[in-house]
Amino acid sequence: MPPKGSPLYPKGSPKYNLSRAKTTGMKVVKKPSPKADKRRVSWNFGLEKALVELLHEHNNSYHRSQNGWSSETWNMMVQIFNSRHKCLAS
Repeated sequence: MPPKGSPLYPKGSPKYNLSRAKTTGMKVVKKPSPKADKRRVSWNFGLEKALVELLHEHNNSYHRSQNGWSSETWNMMVQIFNSRHKCLAS
């Protein structure tokens, strides 16, 4: 157990700020997410099938790293998916 008075969380982290606000009696005001205004896509079976097929096309040792796809491959797959489904791209 840490000594009394030492911070449990790094200074400036969200948990530190919340615990500090509780101990000092400050009012906590959460900001709304900037993504809250964006419209979301309604996924259907066709979109899911297209995504799975795209993932399957790139499921080889060239595009995969030790724990999954490389970041270049992810970005490439996103571009391909958005080009095939232009109605989803914003």
